[in-house]
Amino acid sequence: MNPGAPTTTGEPLLAAAAHLGDVDGVLFDLDGVIYAGPEVVPGAHETLTRLAEAGIAYGFVTNNGSRSAADIAAQIRSYGLPAEADQVTTSAQVAARALAAEFPAAAPILAIGSPALADCLRDNGLNPIAADSAETPVAVVQGFHRELNWYDLAAACEAIRAGAAYWATNRDISMPTDRGPMPGNGSFVRIVETITEVSPTVTGKPSALMISSAAAAIGVRRPLMIGDRLDTDIAGGKAAGYPTALVLTGIHQVDDVEAAESGSRPDLILTRLPELFRPATDSQENP
Repeated sequence: MNPGAPTTTGEPLLAAAAHLGDVDGVLFDLDGVIYAGPEVVPGAHETLTRLAEAGIAYGFVTNNGSRSAADIAAQIRSYGLPAEADQVTTSAQVAARALAAEFPAAAPILAIGSPALADCLRDNGLNPIAADSAETPVAVVQGFHRELNWYDLAAACEAIRAGAAYWATNRDISMPTDRGPMPGNGSFVRIVETITEVSPTVTGKPSALMISSAAAAIGVRRPLMIGDRLDTDIAGGKAAGYPTALVLTGIHQVDDVEAAESGSRPDLILTRLPELFRPATDSQENP
C-alpha cells in the first residue's frame, strides 16, 4: 500500500507526514521509541499493528551490534509487537557488509566485540579473528561487548599501529540500563583512538550508510526516520536524505530541538507514535 494513499476518511494513513512528500515506509529506532527497558512505549503497539495491517513497510535501526537481528526481532516480539529478523538492521551487519566490499573474501578481520559481530563478518565471507590470533588482520572492527577486556583493546591498538584499517560499529558513549547510563561502545573506541591517534570509520548512526542500508533492507526508497535522539536518529536520517520525526518518549525533547541548529532539527515532532496517523499541526511541522 502507498502510505500516501487516502484512507476511507480521505486522509493518507501517515497523515502527519503528508507534507513531507512521497514517504514510502517507516524506520524506527528502538530504545525510547518502541520500548524503554522492560516496557513497551505507549502507542508503539497500535502504530506497528496499523502499519502491518495496511501493508506499509517498516523496519528497525539499532546501533546495538552486540546481538543478532534475529535475537532483536525476538525481543520485539516478546513485547507482543510484530517484527521479523529481516526488518532489523544492526550496526554490526552494516559494518560487515562495508568491510566485505572493501576487502577480499576470507580477509582476516580482528573482531573486537560480541559473537554476533563475528557471525556478521563470517556471513559476509570474511574471516573474523580474535585478539590472541597469530594471523595479521587487515582491519580491526570494534563493537560493544560486555566481556571486553584489556587484552582486546591492546590487540586492537597493536594491529592499528601496524597498519590495519580501523572501523567501529558506533560511537555511542553511553548505553541505557536499569541502573542508569553505563559505558557504551564509544567509550572504548575513545581509548583505542587516543592510544593509536587513528579515528575509525563508523558505520552506525548517524552515518548515512546505516540508514540507507535499513531502507534497502525493507525495500523502500524514501522512508520516514523516527527516533528519540537528534544526534543519532535525526542526524542519520538527514545524512541519508530522508524526512525525519522526533518522538518525545525518549531522550530529546522540544527544548533540545529549539536549542539545535536549524539544519539539525527534525521535520516533524510527535508526542507519541500514533500521532503519525493524524494531520500534523503547525507546531509539529515547523519545530
